[in-house]
Amino acid sequence: MKKLYRIKKKKRSSKLLLYVTTVVGLVVLSTLILVSAVCLLVFEFDIFAIDIKSVDTDNTLLIFLGGSLIIGSAITALLGRLIIRHIQNISIAFSELASGNFSIRVRTDQKLDEIREMSSSFNKMAHELSKIETLRTDFVMNVSHEFKTPLSAINGYATLLQNPNLPQEKHDKYVDIIMQNASRLSALSDNILALSKLENQDAIPLDDTFRLDEQIREQILLLDSKWEKKNIEFEIDLPKIVYTGNEGLLARVWSNLIDNAIKHSYSDGTIHITAKEDEKQIHVSVKDDGEGMSDDVKDNIFEKFYQGDGSRKSEGNGLGLPLASKIVKLSGGSITVESQKGKGAIFTVTLPRSAKSNG
Repeated sequence: MKKLYRIKKKKRSSKLLLYVTTVVGLVVLSTLILVSAVCLLVFEFDIFAIDIKSVDTDNTLLIFLGGSLIIGSAITALLGRLIIRHIQNISIAFSELASGNFSIRVRTDQKLDEIREMSSSFNKMAHELSKIETLRTDFVMNVSHEFKTPLSAINGYATLLQNPNLPQEKHDKYVDIIMQNASRLSALSDNILALSKLENQDAIPLDDTFRLDEQIREQILLLDSKWEKKNIEFEIDLPKIVYTGNEGLLARVWSNLIDNAIKHSYSDGTIHITAKEDEKQIHVSVKDDGEGMSDDVKDNIFEKFYQGDGSRKSEGNGLGLPLASKIVKLSGGSITVESQKGKGAIFTVTLPRSAKSNG
């Protein structure tokens, strides 16, 4: 729970307080001395023809100057503390933030516009840093978990394989499980490295000219072992499209989208892949007739490591769609999803006619 920061009641020296107090004090005292000087002229030279014979001018001026010093000092101390107190609060809050307390907040109900804006900016910065810290923590936890699961499986089944009396059927089964988990680890490492690299980039090379329709067909063929296993058919409408962009990275997009469609399709289902283009954009859609997804899953589907269907965690690592989304964005395009529970899903990638022109 976020908390408002309150300055701790402790004595501490402040050069800023001394500086502001000195400046304000000099201004106030200078004003009062100027007023005293004017009064002195009035008394001495009878500027306004005031009858001052009955007035003890020396005592009156001493009282006036003494009162001026007292009033000036009081005003200086009050103004100095009012201004410095809020700055000290923000300064101490910065120290808390630097020590890792990202829940720290400062009050924004200040009368001075500059202090209020500074407080609001600090709270906004602290909020953004807390989000980054949460993402970092979640990322480390998710990576640790995703690596631990297949490693545990590999270790466990490798131990079972050491049994000299193990039947051949079980031996082959255990070897197959080890190979699957090794492939999963390899894909996970590859996706993490690719995503980490892309997240630190604002631009990618977009100089490759290639047949986009042929690239999509190639990715379908590379996944044949997965869709043949579920007896899935493809309905393809891919006219000839010559595209200029990043060929290697864009292949990952189609691979991830098609693999996702296969994973969520029912056996004996159909996946529809269509593409069309106009003068400015290219639209590619991948549609499956599988279980679909809820609104909550749809809203989080492009988050790293998010997997809406817990029963299918062994089939993926939650990085494919975030990686595809990042590549499309760096290509100057966008990716959207339409889905309802029980009615399949449609992922649509929209790319500029030439990614190089938007790179």
